[in-house]
Amino acid sequence: VEDAEMIVNLTEEIDSIDTALLEEGSKIIRELTKSLDRFELTQLLSGPYDKEGAVLTVTAGAGGTDAQ
Repeated sequence: VEDAEMIVNLTEEIDSIDTALLEEGSKIIRELTKSLDRFELTQLLSGPYDKEGAVLTVTAGAGGTDAQ
């Protein structure tokens, strides 16, 4: 991620911006961000009970003490 950010920063500093290099750096940053998001989710859901199923029910309507 740092290398890609450095490419983007260096490209912005050059008077004649090489758009291909800027696009490549931006693409690398997007890909690394996606990979990091997937890794974080994998780490978050790696507990002993995370492989089990779950049921979530959401119902609309008034209820509870805050609804009065």
